[in-house]
Amino acid sequence: MTDSIDRFRPNLGIESVQQPPQALSPLPLEAQPDPTGGPVRDRLDELYPQDELERRLQAFVAPRLADPSILTPARFESLLKGALDALRGQVERDAHPEHEALLELLEREMRLRRQLASMRTALISA
Repeated sequence: MTDSIDRFRPNLGIESVQQPPQALSPLPLEAQPDPTGGPVRDRLDELYPQDELERRLQAFVAPRLADPSILTPARFESLLKGALDALRGQVERDAHPEHEALLELLEREMRLRRQLASMRTALISA
């Protein structure tokens, strides 16, 4: 076997296997498992204060948007209407209980948004 395959050399490998010595020295057992010899204490609060830990967890579970511009009111409203129209078409083609429940939820959201807009208009005009 003299051929080599992309830096693979069949003549290199494990040359020998050695047995460990029979008399293994046991690890010393001490009262303190801390290598410094001091008492072990919980240092999580030093590394991550409670508010910092909570902030990091919130940042970890927060949704990440590929396009943050969808959160602008006008764009969000148009995307919501588009999703509602697409879902209505899907329900008309093949009615699944999950699609119907989602359609009902989106229609309710749109009704609430219209009601909010009318209340806002009434407050501004008053």
